[in-house]
Amino acid sequence: KAKATGKKKSQPSNGKIRVVKHAIYSISEWEGGPSGFGNSEAKTFLQSIRKFHDCSKVLEDAADESAFFANLNEGHVNQLQDLLRESMTRTLQEHENLKAQIQAEECEGEEQQKAKEARLTEEKKKDPTLGFFGSAVKVKSTKNLLEELKLVHEMVGVLDDPAKFRLGGGMLPRSPVWARKVAWSPKDDAMVVVGVFKHGFGSWDKMMVDESLGIAEKIDNSAEPGTKQTPESHLYYRATVLLRRLREVTSGTRPGSGSGAAGSRKRARPSGSSQQVRVRVKPEPKATVSEIMLEMKPTLLKIKKLQQDKEKMDKKKMLEMMKEFLASVGNHIESVAKAKGFTSEREEKLWNYAAKKSNLHKDGSKMKAIFKRLSGV
Repeated sequence: KAKATGKKKSQPSNGKIRVVKHAIYSISEWEGGPSGFGNSEAKTFLQSIRKFHDCSKVLEDAADESAFFANLNEGHVNQLQDLLRESMTRTLQEHENLKAQIQAEECEGEEQQKAKEARLTEEKKKDPTLGFFGSAVKVKSTKNLLEELKLVHEMVGVLDDPAKFRLGGGMLPRSPVWARKVAWSPKDDAMVVVGVFKHGFGSWDKMMVDESLGIAEKIDNSAEPGTKQTPESHLYYRATVLLRRLREVTSGTRPGSGSGAAGSRKRARPSGSSQQVRVRVKPEPKATVSEIMLEMKPTLLKIKKLQQDKEKMDKKKMLEMMKEFLASVGNHIESVAKAKGFTSEREEKLWNYAAKKSNLHKDGSKMKAIFKRLSGV
């Protein structure tokens, strides 16, 4: 059973379940499970399962948030994990069926055909939603995170001393923009993964004060004063990139890595004496535009939303916010281009990506011109 703590617990939902809009598939019954598991309890469980793979850690974390889990055991957590996995699989199947139905529709005329193709394209982009006891679950992203946390558990959890965990070869993504500034090393990347294993994905505050990881000072110094960047945001994006690379390399789905037997990667196992994880792979391909701009995605979405709300906002305030967001994006692109020695064509691709994601302009060069004008360059 989970340990009781002095932390204030969330109120029980008494089994209440709300309807999840746009859910392709929904589950609301836990056969053989205790009564009273509703929306609030599902939300707590999902929060914990997105932090840890180990059942005991999931249970302890959930019990800290909700009294409902205090009387459960690891067997109950296993049941919920299986139920979630089965429901996500069913959701993906239903999504495939929906796309097949659209594909099979007969069209009369070119306009109907274009409309059908547009619907199919839009549906393929979606991350289908599962209604899990009234809580919305984005299936693809959740499934990926659960696979990543399982890998972290398998790689770090088997070591006698997690501090000796290391990553090698293609397991290491490109260094962050701020790496040189703080002398960030492959060992620091390994300690980020160890921190996720110990404290859970998303527990950045706990990782920041864990002296055994040895990354707090570097992460703290990585953020530029007077910007929207924070040590926590840097830690989040680095952990996200590292875990995604673990999954892609281990499964052989890394872009450019090939497919089948030739492109597969064997799962890393710690060597007996060194307690290190080394993976030998081909030299990693050049970082994609999406990877380079990962840190800026929230800012680009803010620019997009700012344009949508412009009719409701004070013009002066909107201009100030736009200037601030554009400065963050522009400075990021320029610092990357300078540090990596990008050609003007490569830098232009970053601006085109930013323009597309922010919906500020179709042409990246025009977005760059706006940035230069607002920054007085």
